[in-house]
Amino acid sequence: MLSLIIEVLSRGQGIAKLAFPLNIFIGLALIAIIIIIGTQFRRQAVVRWLSSIPAAVSSISLFAFLVLLQGFIPQNHPAKPGLLTLLGLDHIKNSWIFALSGIYLLISLGSVILRKSIPFRKKNLPFLLNHLGLWIAIAAGSLGSGDLMKLNIYLQEGGSFTSFAYAGDNTAHTLPFSIRLTDFNIDNFPPDLVLVDAVTNTITDGNMLPLTEASSGKMQVFRDWQVTINEFINNAFYIEDNYIRKDSSGAAPAVRISALNKKSGQVTAGWVSCGSTRVQNSILQLGADYFIAMTFPEVQKYSSEVIIRRAGVETDTTEIEVNRPYRISGWRLYQMSYDEEKGKWSEYSILEAVNDPWLPAVYLGIFLMICGAVYLFWTGSGTKIK
Repeated sequence: MLSLIIEVLSRGQGIAKLAFPLNIFIGLALIAIIIIIGTQFRRQAVVRWLSSIPAAVSSISLFAFLVLLQGFIPQNHPAKPGLLTLLGLDHIKNSWIFALSGIYLLISLGSVILRKSIPFRKKNLPFLLNHLGLWIAIAAGSLGSGDLMKLNIYLQEGGSFTSFAYAGDNTAHTLPFSIRLTDFNIDNFPPDLVLVDAVTNTITDGNMLPLTEASSGKMQVFRDWQVTINEFINNAFYIEDNYIRKDSSGAAPAVRISALNKKSGQVTAGWVSCGSTRVQNSILQLGADYFIAMTFPEVQKYSSEVIIRRAGVETDTTEIEVNRPYRISGWRLYQMSYDEEKGKWSEYSILEAVNDPWLPAVYLGIFLMICGAVYLFWTGSGTKIK
């Protein structure tokens, strides 16, 4: 209730993210408070309640509920401020209720850890490892959010080295290294040849025909039509009523097919292409009810080949892919985006540079929890909060 009152009085402004060194001081102060109340006032009713099951359940439930709410309520939405903003529910991570619920959880969890560690008993070790690991992971994740940096690096293919990256508000930051894009690559899944209902404009058959360079001569039956691939061009331009092979920016896949109607013996032939921003698309009409079309190739993988140097000296040549970050000087570089309009002919790449100095502490907390779980499994013993 106190947090909601503060949030309303501040007109939904929330609480600023804690950054270094303020988050360090607050973390140390929190540890000191837990130690003081857990050693000097441990017999007080309030302190005993903080390390009880009701306190543990209520603190965890409130914190988990707020985390869950973030998945249902759009966060940091630029819409006109309203009741959700006033109560802090559209910026939960920066709201007073989230901050105070986190402090409540950490004090309750810390009180339990301290009570079970004084005096120390070996049988309590898995319990202490699990709860200490959880405390460290939550504290590091919460206090370190203000030091987390996510920046975008914009690279032009064949351009010069750059050490600048930009935040969401276009604020420029200088990185401790420079990077240059030598080549941007996209691997696509092969496009498919499909039969489309001319009335509903929907694909009628699930048995699509994937198109590759080795597709010539392949056949596929679509309803009453037997379709044969005569020629497939992966990169083509439409020139003088014909598709010509040309490996150039904006080229699109094209296929020359012939379709035989097995009932009437009618043969229809022509080109089919999904087209692009520089190439017109084509379909092949099969009577009045259907036509053959080509699906757009879906992206299978995209990556950037880059050269990275630090202190003016070239340090590495590497390929950065999606979900395969490159680590340098405490930063992780992720493949983020590209010129989607040009697709595989994109001439620039966007990398995301992430720096999270508190991440090792989070990993430490997770490691301690794993150790506690393994120890508990190995010994088959544990302890309970009483």
